[in-house]
Amino acid sequence: MRCFFVAVKSKGVFILRASRCTEGVRVEVEDHGPGIAAADLPYIFDRYYRSRSDAGKQGTGLGLSITKAIFQQHGFRFGVQSTVGKGTTFWFIMTDTDSSDN
Repeated sequence: MRCFFVAVKSKGVFILRASRCTEGVRVEVEDHGPGIAAADLPYIFDRYYRSRSDAGKQGTGLGLSITKAIFQQHGFRFGVQSTVGKGTTFWFIMTDTDSSDN
């Protein structure tokens, strides 16, 4: 199974991918935006973390920490790859669950 969704707008490209892998289904969300600095990557899932480049922008720094908590509660692996000037890909792997409870 492979699913793709691509949106091209005046502000850039957004790509959503889902594909089967040995652990379950890997979902990727990719953009072709400014990217995230390597120095910020280890901290972006921390509560209230905001990079210096976000100064003056709205937000609380909670979005990715909430996402992290949800992924952890479900036992999903997750991560991010980013290159400044090229874009960012967030990913997570939805593991197969035991459907015998249904």
